Amino acid sequence: MNKFYSEIEKILDYKFKNIELLNEALTHSSIKKNNKKKRIFNYERLEFLGDRVLGLIISNEIFRFYPEDREGDLAKKISYLVCKNTLVKIANHLKLEEFFFISKNIKKSSMDTIKANSLEAVIAAIYLDSNFSKTYRVVVELWKKFLNK
Repeated sequence: MNKFYSEIEKILDYKFKNIELLNEALTHSSIKKNNKKKRIFNYERLEFLGDRVLGLIISNEIFRFYPEDREGDLAKKISYLVCKNTLVKIANHLKLEEFFFISKNIKKSSMDTIKANSLEAVIAAIYLDSNFSKTYRVVVELWKKFLNK
């Protein structure tokens, strides 16, 4: 299991102190608890937080780098940078799907949504495991190609 986590940490360029946060971020709700005493967490709550952290980081980046843009132009840029398609492209680049804990019965048509949601959950996991500054660095590195467009 350590090799599994070290691979994703290497890809993210971030080492987790609390590996359970990463585990939760990669666990889909299709993995049901099989022991009533032990609760298995999934990425849904982390996704909620990660969406907001990502939005703040990307908003700050475009606000700083496009000082002449009006609000409507900035809104278009953030819409592109945090949309599902962009999240899926980044998740694919990270090969995030290889690290999912997910039921084998999941429809292929659901995978893009799961990739996007899990990526947001990973961002929240990094944020909770470290701080805003480290999370900022990871997100900017992951989004660099898209921010430069």
